[in-house]
Amino acid sequence: MSVRLVHAPLEGCDAEQSALAHAFATTLVRCCAAVIEGTKPAALFSFRPPACDCGNAACRKARLRETIAAYARELPLHGLGLTVLGHAGDRVQLLVWRSSLVEGIVCDPELSSFLEASGYRCGSASELVGCFRHRLAAFHLGIELHFPHEVGVLLGYPVEDVKGYISGGRETCRGPWKAYGSASEARRRFGRVAASEERCRRRFASGLSLAALLS
Repeated sequence: MSVRLVHAPLEGCDAEQSALAHAFATTLVRCCAAVIEGTKPAALFSFRPPACDCGNAACRKARLRETIAAYARELPLHGLGLTVLGHAGDRVQLLVWRSSLVEGIVCDPELSSFLEASGYRCGSASELVGCFRHRLAAFHLGIELHFPHEVGVLLGYPVEDVKGYISGGRETCRGPWKAYGSASEARRRFGRVAASEERCRRRFASGLSLAALLS
């Protein structure tokens, strides 16, 4: 969690472990800035580890597992969760979420009713994330052919936009997601997300550590 944008050796890590931890943190901030800022409940992202000098595929995989496991242990201390969904070539697919915001989804009658009607369990934030993890992992493994577009709710998209996309409604505008309601309101939402992402990335670029961003 002490990783900064400017790469430097980490205490207790060799050069390759430091490089891997640095690359992962940089990708996390780039792809999940709005989750770190508390603007979005969750984000999906992929990570391609940097080349490893050991030249051993098993060694590379082991080091990647260790790095992800370390982040998965530490992030909950800051209110975030992290889990692996699957692999695609040399990339690993991941889901990161902010537990308090997912709990807000569970407690929202409209959102929970929509998700329950789609077969999700909304008894708690962990139960809901578990359902999404199962469906997303099944898709990435090729077990399920259809992507679970209901995940848009978990990613912070308005439910009207998620429903509109699933039903093939008339798109009104697009930004980070496709909108099907008020275009002006959607653009305001897009702007809020973009501003929070820029703020997080700018703070990281200024030299703050990942731990400082999460505090």
